[in-house]
Amino acid sequence: MTVRVPLLSDARSIARVHVDAWRETYSHLLPARFFDGATFERLQTMWNRLLATEQPRRPIRVAEVERQVVGFGAAHDPGDGSGPELRMLYLLAGCHGSGLGQDLLDAVIGDHHASLWMAEDNPRALAFYRRNGFRPTGERRLDENFQNLPEIRLAR
Repeated sequence: MTVRVPLLSDARSIARVHVDAWRETYSHLLPARFFDGATFERLQTMWNRLLATEQPRRPIRVAEVERQVVGFGAAHDPGDGSGPELRMLYLLAGCHGSGLGQDLLDAVIGDHHASLWMAEDNPRALAFYRRNGFRPTGERRLDENFQNLPEIRLAR
């Protein structure tokens, strides 16, 4: 098991993990059509764009098992002193409990003050983030990219 900086050639694998992890995580919250082929193509395009340009304040890491991408994490630091925001942290369900989720989180935000938005109905993720010192801030929003999925903000 390793965590590393992704290569442009990883874009397709990351997009596949992205869709599969979404399906595993959100299938009880979103309609099946949300996870269709168009979503994969859109995510592959997004990952090609993200990986084509290195940006120091936007760390991205992938987790691998036996040279296969099984997860990824990404953060963004606005540079205003507020600390990084975790934008994405997904791991295939078969790797939950392996320590790779922790490794990804540590790789993209370390032990800094940080924040994130997460689906309100995701108790496994909430427990993980609580173990890492995150607490709900009381802020809520509807994520338009996820068909108005209710989200809560966490910070530490």
